[in-house]
Amino acid sequence: MGNKTMKNTIQTRSRKDTILCNASIIVCLVAMIFLLIELFLTKSGKTLCPTSACEIVARYTRFGEPLLLAIGAGFFLVLAASLFFAKRYPANLWLPTLPILLLIGAASFDGSLIGFQLTTIGQKCVICLGVASTLAVLAILYGASLKRWGITFLCITAWLSGYAATASIIMPDVTTASAGMVFYERPAAKDIKQAPTATFVFSTECPHCADVLEYLAKKNPTDMKWRFAITDSSKKSINKLGWFYDKAAQDNNPFQLLLESKEKEGRLHSTILAKFPDYTRQTRVFLSNNGINGVPLLVVDEGNTTIFYKGSTAILEYLKQKY
Repeated sequence: MGNKTMKNTIQTRSRKDTILCNASIIVCLVAMIFLLIELFLTKSGKTLCPTSACEIVARYTRFGEPLLLAIGAGFFLVLAASLFFAKRYPANLWLPTLPILLLIGAASFDGSLIGFQLTTIGQKCVICLGVASTLAVLAILYGASLKRWGITFLCITAWLSGYAATASIIMPDVTTASAGMVFYERPAAKDIKQAPTATFVFSTECPHCADVLEYLAKKNPTDMKWRFAITDSSKKSINKLGWFYDKAAQDNNPFQLLLESKEKEGRLHSTILAKFPDYTRQTRVFLSNNGINGVPLLVVDEGNTTIFYKGSTAILEYLKQKY
């Protein structure tokens, strides 16, 4: 009688463990589908995220939101497969350990992302928080299925470590226009010491930007260091700067050259063109972090103060008072 009771207990536990493992696999597949839907929507300019925070956060990723979503979906697929084979072959030396390693690595990575979001840029990406919650659920389910709660605590520790690592770092002041987004710089006149820096952010397709450039071309001010950054991401738009790059070394009026580039035929050298995705990314990050949604923008750094002039009206008013 005792042996029969023990056998029933073991079978009940085995069924319970199987249910927990299957639940883990289902959670992985649901998360994968969710990320694939978001990836599809992103391609068409839409999103499941109810706030603008997700879009802002995505601009800080080095390889872009679509690839990050694809990596996330692929991870959950691999994790689901590893959970399936770990349950199917429990006696194998490595298979039951693989889901643990994947969960710990993912928890650390996700904790780092959220630490950066919450403490550096002050944004809450709903999708990232959703992924963190999913990982927590998976850590609990898999730990329960193996009756090894240490797995759950390891994942929590990894997440907190990743979060603490990025949360403890003080990032540079992003209100100052980054030199990393500047594709061309013209110094101030040699006789001017400690000249202010003016960073003009524009698009080659923007008519209001052209209005500002037209005024600057007439005045060609040399009392400030001038830097240029663009928001364009298409090769066609960026290639319009080919004429500018061809003539900039011999011409002292970069504003006029930028105007002419819109009409002239030009093509950037491949080595220069390859640098523009990073220029554009850093420009958009700068704009997003400062809550700016459009161009033109003129950022004047006078050393002690940084002033933002948003839109052609504000920029031209400032320039007409100054020149």
